[in-house]
Amino acid sequence: MRRAALLLLLALIGCGEGIGRADLLDFLVDNSTRKQDAVLRLGAPSNSFEQQRILTWRIARADHGYAVQTDNSRLFVNADFSLVLVFGPDGILQRHALVPLKFRP
Repeated sequence: MRRAALLLLLALIGCGEGIGRADLLDFLVDNSTRKQDAVLRLGAPSNSFEQQRILTWRIARADHGYAVQTDNSRLFVNADFSLVLVFGPDGILQRHALVPLKFRP
């Protein structure tokens, strides 16, 4: 009985929505989004430059949109884009770009 319940649970988990979100980056609005909101939604950036004025994340195409790549992500080697966010001294997003990678790391 326990084994059957475990197998049923695993089957239901396998039927989930898949990886990724089509609206993952929709919250990014130049001259509006705060740095702390970006980090809360996307997680720790993969890189930072100019005293954390510029933050980047590795992004992959996924089943249902985009997924942020982390060091422990199973899709780490499949990053398709670098998301680049440039913040002003006030911590407000000045501009952003989703830059396609020419090669996969």
